[in-house]
Amino acid sequence: KTCGSNCFINCESLEEVEMPNVTTIGHHTFSGSSIKHLSLPNLEKIGVDCIKNCPGLETVNLPKLQKMGDSNFNQCSTLTSVYLPSLTEMGVTCFQHCFCLKSIDLPLIITIPSCCFKKLDTLQKINLPKVETLEGGNFVSCGLSEIELPNVTKVGGTCFANYEKLKKVTLPKAKTFEAKCFYSCYNLEEVNLPAAETFGYDCFWSCLNLETLNLPNTTFLGAESIYNCQKLKTLTAPKLNFVGAGSIQYDRELEELYLPELTTLSSGTIRICPSLKKVHLPKLKTIYSNTLYQCPNLETLEFEELTTCPYDVLIFLNNLTYFYAHKLESKCPDKIEEIMARSQVEHDAKVALNNLDSRSSDVNSTKPQEEPALQTNSSTKKAKK
Repeated sequence: KTCGSNCFINCESLEEVEMPNVTTIGHHTFSGSSIKHLSLPNLEKIGVDCIKNCPGLETVNLPKLQKMGDSNFNQCSTLTSVYLPSLTEMGVTCFQHCFCLKSIDLPLIITIPSCCFKKLDTLQKINLPKVETLEGGNFVSCGLSEIELPNVTKVGGTCFANYEKLKKVTLPKAKTFEAKCFYSCYNLEEVNLPAAETFGYDCFWSCLNLETLNLPNTTFLGAESIYNCQKLKTLTAPKLNFVGAGSIQYDRELEELYLPELTTLSSGTIRICPSLKKVHLPKLKTIYSNTLYQCPNLETLEFEELTTCPYDVLIFLNNLTYFYAHKLESKCPDKIEEIMARSQVEHDAKVALNNLDSRSSDVNSTKPQEEPALQTNSSTKKAKK
């Protein structure tokens, strides 16, 4: 029931294998061989590199396989489909460089180790219904244009990096994204990440075609995480309270930014956004240097809680027309001081008007309704005559 290690390694004439009773196979057993068809109906476990670099492998029948070591099916360049209905555990770099692989079906696997689906340019279909963890580098340079994984909660670093064909990602339960998850996904257009809480650095670096980024539960964005998203127009992150240095840079079509929970702007954050006109950060308390740099069309700034601001942040805001920061204690350029004074008056007038409207509404809601006027019953009088 056991086949030892290295048994058929580099057997260039071996094309077909049938071992109906074998349950365990050691390391490197078929590595480098010329097998075309592999049928092991009772096999449960295989070692490291057992089925690796088998360029002629076309079909596999392993219905009871539960565990396989690192690099299995790596460089099996003619394999077109894989269905392993009982597999629950596998090692790193499995299936990597299977250049003809079109379909992968692993219905029971929970964790996908690093780099398993890397450079599968022809991949068209994938079924991973129970996967909860994607470790790093898994879909680098892959062939799928859309990915939906319903139960994934954690995504490793560079998991989808340099994935030029990827256009849409749906990960409804994913909470944690490590560094460079979507790095240089140039054609990515849509992401659905409703549960995402944290993103490492460079996560959306150079997602050139991404227009909308909705992150309803995100609290943490690492350094340069939204960098060079040239078509990004809308960024929604109502719970975001930390943004790393250099995030939100070179986002050339971003027009408005409202981050209600953010308290600190790290150095170099919100830079070179030429279309940005309005920034509203109601809980912001601290701004560091080199922030809001080269945002030439910025017109409106609202900071209800800001107390300190470096001089260099404000000196280049040449088109600013409204700047409300009534708690600011730092010295500002004379031009900014004038804008702040005008903005304070405008803000106070707006508050007074809102209060007046509110009182008027209250009065109207409590005012008793007039009784309807008595109508003359002329028709009755005519009848009596």
